[in-house]
Amino acid sequence: MSNANGTPGNPWIKALACAAISVLAIWFLTTRYSCSEPPVKEEPKEEPKEEPKEEPKEEPKEEPKEEPKEEPAPTPGDEHGESGAPKTGPDPAPKSGEGKGSGSGAGPTQPKAADPEGAGEPDSDPAGEAVGGLRVEGTRLGVILDTSDSMTRYLSDLRTEIRSRFQNPRFLEVDGCLLEPSSQARGELPRGAPAGSSERESVMDAIHELVKAHGVDSIYWFSDLEDERTGAALRELSILLAPSAARPDGVRLYVRSAGSEVDPTLGAVVKQSGGSFEVLR
Repeated sequence: MSNANGTPGNPWIKALACAAISVLAIWFLTTRYSCSEPPVKEEPKEEPKEEPKEEPKEEPKEEPKEEPKEEPAPTPGDEHGESGAPKTGPDPAPKSGEGKGSGSGAGPTQPKAADPEGAGEPDSDPAGEAVGGLRVEGTRLGVILDTSDSMTRYLSDLRTEIRSRFQNPRFLEVDGCLLEPSSQARGELPRGAPAGSSERESVMDAIHELVKAHGVDSIYWFSDLEDERTGAALRELSILLAPSAARPDGVRLYVRSAGSEVDPTLGAVVKQSGGSFEVLR
């Protein structure tokens, strides 16, 4: 810088101008450099993922095992201990041959003796069929028919019905239904019937023949029960039907009346035999 005469000015003014020019130059360069570089992007930092913590598994606790207690061995001659009471514990295995025979003790079940007629078949209800309103049980049936005039109208159909239900039934006929002691009970011989005839002198004689000679297991008596029945005949009938050595199961009696009711005394004999009765209406 110079004054009006063209002489240089004060030197400190020159120094100040040079310093200002230097500062402007530095500022310009610095600003240009910072604008020319692209701004640096800061990438987001990934936060570390927390892994799930595994909970410690509880191991099953082992229960302490109880060791079997050893019982003291019995003193010889004292099998039941000092108190005399039998000791508890499993029974010893039965020796060969023990536990057999009668009684409720342990052991193999013995088979029942074979039935000579049933060949060891299981027990079952006796075979039976319905005749009128009665169920008649048995396999060997004997039939006693009252052939008095008031009964003849029933007999043909009754014979047909019984033959259709039972195999080889044995028919005997008596005129009337008087129940008195048999010829055997009176010490007499029964009157012989004509050959091939089914007629008999009395009801008790017919029952004796069916039980003793023909071995029936059931008797079906059809009458009107209008005639007398004596006490001696009823006692004889009860004994004849009862079980015996020859007939372990006894003989069942079935009574069907076409007239009077069955009186209590006869009814008791029928029930005792295992049979039943009916009044035809």
